[in-house]
This record gives sequence, structure tokens and C-alpha cells, in this order.
Amino acid sequence: MGYQVKENPKCGRDVLISPRESRIAKKAREHRGTWKIQEALQLLNEAAEEKKEVLGHLLAEKYSHVREVMYEATESYREVVQEKRQSFNEAVADGKERIQELTTDIDKRVHNNPWLFLGMVAVGFFLSGYMMSGSMRSEVKYRC
Repeated sequence: MGYQVKENPKCGRDVLISPRESRIAKKAREHRGTWKIQEALQLLNEAAEEKKEVLGHLLAEKYSHVREVMYEATESYREVVQEKRQSFNEAVADGKERIQELTTDIDKRVHNNPWLFLGMVAVGFFLSGYMMSGSMRSEVKYRC
């Protein structure tokens, strides 16, 4: 039922692997890969702190493509952050404007017909009180 056959490198025999085990193995390989990248970045960071001039020279001459990729990544990150910040600010301004329009519209309607809104509020409080008392009555009814 979904089992895979894989050769065991230690003994040379075929081994059955369940789908769950294969997913776990795949996640372990992915985690190991990211761990290796993190370890390499940490080593680079330590080397950069120790020998800034040598690293700058290497990046300038031998590994210019790494520097270009890093520069492009930071620039694209900055652009994305700037776009998101701008769209967020626009959404906040638009929401603020809509709320102000809505409150002025409600205020005008209440001033034009106050008794209607007063009645709606009274009916709302009556219904909420009726529902709350009904739930309290049902608790009392079933107590033994």
C-alpha cells in the first residue's frame, strides 16, 4: 500500500519504506540542506569579520557574480518592501476615507429619522435580552 523499495547502502539489500518514512526522510534531507547553507553563511560571516579587506578584494575580483546576486537580492527585497508599504498606506487611507463617509452617512440618517433608529435599538436590546434569558432558563430546566 504505497510502500517503496529502496536499496540499503550498508548491507546491499532491498528495504521496504513506508510513505510516511519517505516523507520524513525527504524533510530531513531538506532540513540538512538548509542547515548546510546556514552553516556556510555563518562561516562566511565569521571570515568577513576577521578579514574584511581580503573578502572585499575577493568579492570585487574573483567572485563578482556572488556580489551581483547578493546586490540584486537586496534590491529586489527593498523594492518589494517599498511596494508593500505603499500599498498598505493606500489601503489605510482608503479605509479611513470610507469609514468617515459611512459615519457621516449614518449620522445624517439618524438626524433625519431618529425615532426609527431608537426603535431599532430597543428591538435589538429586547431580542438580545430574550435570547440570553432563554439560554439561562434552559440551564435551570435541565438541572437535577
